[in-house]
Amino acid sequence: MAMFARRFGVVALVAMGVLLIVAVPAFAGASMTEKQVDPGVTMRTIWDQSQVGTWAVEGVSHNGYIHMEVTFKPNWGDVDIYLLNKYGEAVGGIAGEEGYLAGFLGKEVIDYKVTSIMDKTVVDPDETPDSGDEYIQGDTYYVMIVAFNEPVQYQIRGYYPVTDLAAGAGSSTTNAFNYYLSGYRHPEDKDAWAKITGPVYGSPYDFKPTSEGDMSVMLQWPANLETKTVDYSPEVAWGANMESYMYAGDDWTGIWSNYSDGNWFLDSAQLTHNAGLPTEWHGLLDSAALDEGTEGFEPNQTMHFVPSLYSVADNPATGQGPFADPPVKVGRSTMGFKATIFYPQNLFFSSVPSSVKSGSMATLKGSFALAGAWKVGAEVQVQKKSGDVWVNVTKGTTNANGVFSIQVKITKSLYWRAVAAGEAPGLAFENTRSMKITAK
Repeated sequence: MAMFARRFGVVALVAMGVLLIVAVPAFAGASMTEKQVDPGVTMRTIWDQSQVGTWAVEGVSHNGYIHMEVTFKPNWGDVDIYLLNKYGEAVGGIAGEEGYLAGFLGKEVIDYKVTSIMDKTVVDPDETPDSGDEYIQGDTYYVMIVAFNEPVQYQIRGYYPVTDLAAGAGSSTTNAFNYYLSGYRHPEDKDAWAKITGPVYGSPYDFKPTSEGDMSVMLQWPANLETKTVDYSPEVAWGANMESYMYAGDDWTGIWSNYSDGNWFLDSAQLTHNAGLPTEWHGLLDSAALDEGTEGFEPNQTMHFVPSLYSVADNPATGQGPFADPPVKVGRSTMGFKATIFYPQNLFFSSVPSSVKSGSMATLKGSFALAGAWKVGAEVQVQKKSGDVWVNVTKGTTNANGVFSIQVKITKSLYWRAVAAGEAPGLAFENTRSMKITAK
């Protein structure tokens, strides 16, 4: 995701009890439910998984450039390539302090300059001096592929510098005349492609807050997608590094970017004791306030949540994250996760039929709240979209629980929404998300 910026703080937000529930169909690779958990607060829960691939590049034994590039298809998929050192720290790629990463359609490239070799041990396989098979042990790096959306196929190609002991310049790892570039390929067959996948773009990760208020995301792992449970035991939970990003609108304005080596660890910033949430949980928690007139933080624009699996420890039972030995798990790793999104919707559709017989009546149900309380006896106007214009159709009134139920006649396939008067300091006019009803 080379087009995106990184890093933002971790902030807390509380959730409340269940009031209204709307079921949403399962998506490929993910399942989602959505419900209103307090007046004006919607909670969306997503169970899904992400993958990361990590491969060892062994025997880097001379100063010079490590060049790695990943080619992937389809080219509208999104993967990142990183180069990690022996400690699992990113030295090349978006998060690297050194190195160059260029973005191309269907390709990412890293050029990282090696300035010193740590392991200069000379290895003699047959223990026969000057037999010509001696080599310098060299250092191990890791090339890592992170998936952000869609199943993609990829190939890694590159090279790295190796000291040539047969060049007659001794075992110097800096001499400009005694090294060669060793080729690297994954998969080894030049015609083969490896596979990796990540959470998709769009639903269920795109959503639209329709009111002012707080928005937050809890990201928890590892999750069992069949039992819908998360394992909080340290030897399991500390074994992976997840990341959490939020963007807004068509220009993908950055809201937060939560990534860090600290994402491995269970600490006080990642524990919460809030009503309606687990008494103790492991993961990331980020939030932002949505206010009309604040660019990137306005209601009624699409929000894009992007979770990703960054890396997995080799053996979380004996060492956590960068402190494992080796620091990362080599191969393709899959991690299930639970994402819980809270966002403001004062006027909320709890039930809208996706299709009805042409000429029949459809019942639109929902609720209305302002300032954290249900609106009783409030007028709700139902509108249909004709071209680019919303046209008033009929009205209804909320009951003692803030709930409305309004019938409309369906003669053609159109988008529908409900609107109602707001109040300061919020929006002057509240609306639901628009929902399409197909006339069959």
